[in-house]
Amino acid sequence: MRILIVDDDPKLRSFLQQGLKEQGYECAEAATVAEARSALTQAFDLVLLDVMLPDGEGWQVLKALREKDRSTAVIFLTARSLVDERVQGLEMGADDSLASKS
Repeated sequence: MRILIVDDDPKLRSFLQQGLKEQGYECAEAATVAEARSALTQAFDLVLLDVMLPDGEGWQVLKALREKDRSTAVIFLTARSLVDERVQGLEMGADDSLASKS
C-alpha cells in the first residue's frame, strides 16, 4: 500500500512516515499544495492530507484529486475542529477526518 503524507510540519510527517514504514507501508511526503499535486501524478492508495498548508489549503488538493480519481482514500488531518469544516471535507470527497486537540 502506498501512502502520501501531506503536512507542513516536518516532525509530524517524519513521525507518521516512520510508524507507517514500520508496519510495511510505502510512504511519500509533501509539505505544500504544489508538492502534493506533483506527487499525485503517481498512484497512491491513501492520502493523509493536512487542511492548512503554507501555499493554500488541503481542500485544493482534494478537489484536484477527485476531479481525476475517486478511488484513492483521503483522510484529512487538521487542527481545526469545527464540525462545518469536517462536513465540508466529507462532502468534497474525503473519506474521513482526524482532528487534533488544540
